[in-house]
Amino acid sequence: MSRWTPKNLPGGGNSRWNQRNAHHILEAKHARAWGLNESDLPAVNLSRRDHDRYHDLLRNEFKTVSRRNQGQPLSKLQVKQVYQRVYQAHPDWLDAIEPFFGN
Repeated sequence: MSRWTPKNLPGGGNSRWNQRNAHHILEAKHARAWGLNESDLPAVNLSRRDHDRYHDLLRNEFKTVSRRNQGQPLSKLQVKQVYQRVYQAHPDWLDAIEPFFGN
């Protein structure tokens, strides 16, 4: 899979469609926490419905893991495991974010 960022998604990064529905496969908050450049994060263009669905799945899964971690920052492994659960139907997405975990 080629690594798409919001700026080079099919249709061009300046279109309203891409600005509203580009889904960073790895959320920008993790890039910032790990000192990475968020403009390098891979993204896919999703319908509004799918974008909202994945956003909600990730948010809920991260809340659950954070509660279990008693408020301590999550390790890269814990973050990776959340993405593996949420994106299990999208192995190409998992391949695209693998390099960001430093394995």
